[in-house]
Amino acid sequence: MAQVLGGDILVGADGVYKCRQQHLLQRPSSDLLQVVPLNTIVGELTLSGETFKRQLALGHSAYNLINPELGFIGFFGLHHVLPDGASCRIFWMYMQPNSDDVSHAQHWLQMSSQREKLGHVLRTVARIPPKFREIFELTPTDRVRREGEGAFHAFIDAMKLTATLDQLYVDDKVNDIIAVKAAGTDYHAEMLKRGLTAVRSSRRSYQEAKKRAETKQHFTSGMKSLPAEEIVLEVKA
Repeated sequence: MAQVLGGDILVGADGVYKCRQQHLLQRPSSDLLQVVPLNTIVGELTLSGETFKRQLALGHSAYNLINPELGFIGFFGLHHVLPDGASCRIFWMYMQPNSDDVSHAQHWLQMSSQREKLGHVLRTVARIPPKFREIFELTPTDRVRREGEGAFHAFIDAMKLTATLDQLYVDDKVNDIIAVKAAGTDYHAEMLKRGLTAVRSSRRSYQEAKKRAETKQHFTSGMKSLPAEEIVLEVKA
């Protein structure tokens, strides 16, 4: 059943595979997108007690796990500590260079289930020390994120656009086409600059990771071991 909505401004925010863009350019999105050839699998989980403390001992808020021999990079980050002060939400990213087109519909990363993605990660990390693979092994299958759930910049785009439109409303300029165009131009310029910076940073990180994976280069130059630090979860009343 068709729906009719009323409003003052129509926002065309239909994603990277937007039909509107393909229609205007007369080219499919697959010709325009250049996806970084990197297998990326993301998981989230809740930790508490001793498991929480063990992760904090590895990195108080975030840490990297780089293994040239196995050809992958792991990033682990603390989302937030829960109100009880003894548990947290944490996430991990598993990244592995891939020469195939990961955006292709038939690529295994696109076709695999959450269980299959997690299984791939667990098989890869099986050879690393237990303290580093624990977080992967504790991840529930249903907490492996599906593609498209980590659109960080899309959230920023939406929030900034909301603020822009809200300011037009506050200034009573919603029906002033000149003011709307000016606000839209400023918003669009900032979005493109931020997006370009993000893409270039992503590609630069990928190239560095690929080089280290291919040459089995280690990040040991100039490094020294730090003493293990005991983590105390102190909950204040």
